[in-house]
Amino acid sequence: MEPARNWSVDSLARHAGLSRSVLSARFSSKVGMGPSAYLTLWRMTKAREMLINTRLPIADIAERCGYASLPAFHRRFTAIFGIGPGQWRKQNNGAYDSSARRLAASFAAEPSKLQRAG
Repeated sequence: MEPARNWSVDSLARHAGLSRSVLSARFSSKVGMGPSAYLTLWRMTKAREMLINTRLPIADIAERCGYASLPAFHRRFTAIFGIGPGQWRKQNNGAYDSSARRLAASFAAEPSKLQRAG
């Protein structure tokens, strides 16, 4: 999958040959969060990875992760990780932990955190 692609629950449902509601129910039961919440988590995890493993400007990372608006990307990143992307990059100096299991578990336990981040 491509994080920059304009994914929607409708397009995912069509691709899977399911209705939106069936896709959402099945996805949530298997993954522990809805498709939109998972997409946000996936994009933000990719953004964290790029912040550490590349020297790309934050605006380029935002675009590669599906955000046309840098302010929207910054708000979402800050809401999820509690710190802005630039500050996160400075504080983590190559210490990126590629495992998102802990983060995913936190969002599965509190999916409203992703919704509030929008």
